Parts: sequence; structure tokens; C-alpha cells
Amino acid sequence: MKTSFQLPVAICLLALSSSLSAHDDKKPSGPYQIPTEPIIIGQDPFRFQFIPEFSRKLAQQTSFTNGHAIVQDARGRMLYLQTGKEAPLLAISKDAEILERINIGTPHGHGLSLSGEGEEQRLLIATNNQGGSIIEFSLDGEKISESTAPLDSKLYESPKLYKPAEAVPIPAGGFFAIDGYGLSYIHRYSAEGKWQFAFGGDLGEGEAQLQKWGPHGGALASTKAQRGGLSDEPFLWLGLSDQNKLKRFSLDGQWQQTLPLPGANPRDLIWHDGHWFIPTLGSNWPTEKDAPGFISVMTPEGKVVANLNGSAPIYEKGELQKMTHSGHVFHHPHGIGFDDEGNLYVCSWSSNGAPLMKFRRVRE
Repeated sequence: MKTSFQLPVAICLLALSSSLSAHDDKKPSGPYQIPTEPIIIGQDPFRFQFIPEFSRKLAQQTSFTNGHAIVQDARGRMLYLQTGKEAPLLAISKDAEILERINIGTPHGHGLSLSGEGEEQRLLIATNNQGGSIIEFSLDGEKISESTAPLDSKLYESPKLYKPAEAVPIPAGGFFAIDGYGLSYIHRYSAEGKWQFAFGGDLGEGEAQLQKWGPHGGALASTKAQRGGLSDEPFLWLGLSDQNKLKRFSLDGQWQQTLPLPGANPRDLIWHDGHWFIPTLGSNWPTEKDAPGFISVMTPEGKVVANLNGSAPIYEKGELQKMTHSGHVFHHPHGIGFDDEGNLYVCSWSSNGAPLMKFRRVRE
């Protein structure tokens, strides 16, 4: 499964990206150019400084298309997923060296998550093309298994209607498949990879349902720290992108809470340093699809305390007011991740071929 490719001769930081993914339906944003200065974004105590040398070094080694997700594996590598026909999964060092190019067998990778520990870690890659799937790989890039459309659920007339955006691992085994580009169902799978049940979509009533272009990413609040005072039991947060909100469900699929994030376009939730970090693709999305995005920092209880590249959050009478971008350090942040030193990495979608961006935490 592992394939190496020679570096391209011509490296262009502003390379145009190909429309390969299910939501890559607009041309890259020509006006955007990655900054060259170490700009600081965010509000105290969540301020991060851009490291332009990291992106420049990467751009000298390869061109970039649409960035989707990034995680740090047990080997300390930053695994960066982008769309592309050749080796869309890059293993990158914290010093911006491309260590390996892994061909996952599809240009449609969208979601990337890790399950397990140490060398037993597994990559779960969601492909959001028609008839997509959740593919499991080893750290060496060897394909282990693939979960295709859950036709046993009787919810799909055709496997082409299944277009999963992400898989959320369950610590005890198994995962939730988020069908964010298909019919908006959330499917739970056992540790053996067997379909168990579904919720969301048109199932249930009221807030238990999930609309089209809703569930895009999510995270399991499995520890007490991640749950804060919301629940004694683990639950699932879902980022409802075009719906500008989060929803919370129990692990058996019962709706528990809807949390509005006005002005935000929550694509995912990443846990770090006692907070959830939530990338927004663009301010006022989907009305303004070319406006820059930002990254919200949220407490376990659901209070936004900072916005990176965005306006400081304001609450009036307990209600969060509409948020917006405050700069243009990055354009459309689609996926984010942290390394073991607390550095932030930002993957850009539809941002004129912008390379992976790295930020260091500013502590004073």
C-alpha cells in the first residue's frame, strides 16, 4: 500500500488545486497568499504565532492541493491528508521535512483520525465520494479493512448515497461514521467492524434529526475533563457545518443538547490543553463562501473563550453574539491538529494551494 514518489521539479506556493472532493465545488481562492511574517493571532491566554519558515520549507519540497486533516501519530510524525491522485497522505516531521508519501488508493480522503496506542495505532480515513467508505490503515500505510455503505441499515437505496466525512473512534472499540455528505446519518460500528445502529438524518423528531450539510466532524468526550460539568457519561459532539451549531448526543444516539455558534461554521472538534478547538471554514458560511475563517476555543461546558484569526467572543445576557474573522492569516481552515509540544497545525481547503501552516503557543 505504501508508495513513494519523486519530488516535483517545479515548486509553486500558489499552485491551483484540483476539485477532487465532494465539496470541492468552487475554484481555489486566487487573492489569498500565505503570510511571510510571524503574525500573532488569538486572544489571551490563547495566542499563537505563525511560523512562516515551516510553510516555506514544505513548499520547497512539494506542491499542495486541498488540506483536510492532520494528526500526530505514535511515531511523532504529523500525518497530513489532502486530496490528490498521488500520495495524498504525507508524513511530515515537526521540522517540516517530508518523511514519507503514502498512497491510500483514493484521491477522496476527507476525514483522518487515530485509534489504538503505540505501534498498534490505526488510521481511519473517511472518503466522501459517492459510495465512500471508512478505510483502516496501519502506520506503515498498509490497508487493513474497509467499511462501505451500511446497506444493512435499510437507510440507503443505493451505496452511492453514502459519503462519509469522518470516523470518530470509540476507546472501547469501534467507531462512529459521520455521513456528512450523504444522508446525514451517524452510524455506530462495533470493534469487529459490524454495523450496529444509526441516528440523526431523518430519524427521531425535532433536534434529534440532522439536516443536509450538517454533520461534518465530531469528537468523543470520553474523559471527565472533556465532559466538564455537562455529563457523567461519555457523549459525542458533532460539528454541524452549514447549520452554525454543535449538537451533543449520547453514545446510544439520544440527542442531549444543541449549542449555537453564530457566525461559525464548525468543521471539527479537537481536544487540547483542557479545551476544544473548532475550525470554522469561513465567516458567515455558506452565504459568503470566500470570507476567511477562524478557529474557536471552547471550554468543556461549551463557552467560547477565544477565536484565532477571529473576533473576541462576546456574550450578552448569556448568549454568544455573532463571531467573524479579524484577519487573513489563513483562508479556509478545514482541519487542525497539535503536536506533543503544543504547536498548532492548520490545513487549508480552497486556499490557493496554501501549504500546511504551523503556529507556536505564545505564553507570557
